[in-house]
Amino acid sequence: MKKALIVLALIVLVVVPVMAKKGATAIGGEAGYPATGVTFRFDMNDKLNGFATAGFWYYGGIEALVGAEYKVAQFKIGDEDFYVCVGGEAGAMIAFNKDVKAKVVAAAEGSLNWDFSINNKSDFTVYLRLGPGVGFTFTDDGVKIGPDFIGALGLVYYF
Repeated sequence: MKKALIVLALIVLVVVPVMAKKGATAIGGEAGYPATGVTFRFDMNDKLNGFATAGFWYYGGIEALVGAEYKVAQFKIGDEDFYVCVGGEAGAMIAFNKDVKAKVVAAAEGSLNWDFSINNKSDFTVYLRLGPGVGFTFTDDGVKIGPDFIGALGLVYYF
């Protein structure tokens, strides 16, 4: 199971950047649940983007997360551009403690995004991503399945 998740994550990390349109690749950081880390974002077209995050799981381990979002609404407040996306994501976490060995989360999510520039030279996006999901927690006692959620506040820089 763990090998299959690692292979899937590696495939997504290779395929998504290849599909990204030119000049639409971003790197940044995000803080949230289930983890905090470095995130990569790849805009495939004007409506669809993919993302991958690698970092530290709050429970004392490492995590990898991949997902995709579709832009459903765009609006302005003053001169600032905002848009709303919906999508899905899946993540795998491996713990470094004795209670929980690993966890897999799959979630539907929505995000609010704010695009801005500094001196019309640097493009940034700030986002808040939230969503319900299901978690599979692997312990010495077996697998526990239950409701879960994801949430992240992040900032990416487009290069």
